[in-house]
Amino acid sequence: MKLDHSSIRRIMRFVTVGASGAILDVGLLLILVEWVHWPVLVANVCSVSAAIVNNYVWNRRWTFRDREAAAFSFGRFVLIS
Repeated sequence: MKLDHSSIRRIMRFVTVGASGAILDVGLLLILVEWVHWPVLVANVCSVSAAIVNNYVWNRRWTFRDREAAAFSFGRFVLIS
């Protein structure tokens, strides 16, 4: 299967959004645990939640902006994440 230019661009955007979510997750976790001294479990829930929201927003607005909004329900996105 040959990918066209727009498909490659969409894949690169998806990877970029995923990487930004991973960086946000790890960075926020470290800040909350090391600097704010939150318990690891609480900090992890917060950092993962922030990363999921980040990925949802950026994928909806940037990666898949040409798709129908109904395809991007937040509840479905969270379950898949």
